[in-house]
Amino acid sequence: MGTRTIPSTEVLATRPVWLVSALAGLAAAIATELYGLAARTVGVPMEAGNIGASVSGPITIGMFAMGTAVAVFWGTVLAVLLARHSRRPARAYLWTTVALTAVSMAGPVLAGATVTSTKLMLTLAHILAAAIVIPVVTRRLSNSPAVSLGAGRLVHPDDRQHPGLPDRGEPGRPDGPDGPCLDPCGDDLSAHPTSTSPTRSAHRSSRAGDWARSGHGQRKKR
Repeated sequence: MGTRTIPSTEVLATRPVWLVSALAGLAAAIATELYGLAARTVGVPMEAGNIGASVSGPITIGMFAMGTAVAVFWGTVLAVLLARHSRRPARAYLWTTVALTAVSMAGPVLAGATVTSTKLMLTLAHILAAAIVIPVVTRRLSNSPAVSLGAGRLVHPDDRQHPGLPDRGEPGRPDGPDGPCLDPCGDDLSAHPTSTSPTRSAHRSSRAGDWARSGHGQRKKR
């Protein structure tokens, strides 16, 4: 009997969001640090200044990994919050992190007292880290426990139905065990829009009274 190999994507889909983000961040930190070492080896100047600065500072070994770890930490917080509170966490995370990555590139691009090759190297380091982390976490968030109700609506499983009512695919529908609940006049209550109009309430009360006086209610009980 052969054994089935479980794809890594399926394994990640069963892990907590924070763990998936942390593992992706660890991989990104290692990758960016190796990238920085490679850039140092080929002679890229390892000095950069802040935005608008007139003096640059050294880029020491370990700074690539540290910078990536800090960014991934806040990205993990964002992913966890979106997974818990957003109806479309994957989409929200993707667009938010892509936008934040673009904003973060302003640092190396506008760095003062920094040569062009170093600016380019630092910009590519941002892209490298984002390319590793964002797709993995986005894929994990796409497996969040949201349920489609049609018409593009997504609802958490806990909100699919009213407490105590059977799940018939439409939350809040006043269905009974044998189908939609009917008022004494035979109208499907679920077909009427929710309204507190006095006129509508009086109309229903009048029809219900006529139905009761006609004796149908007593025959129904027998």
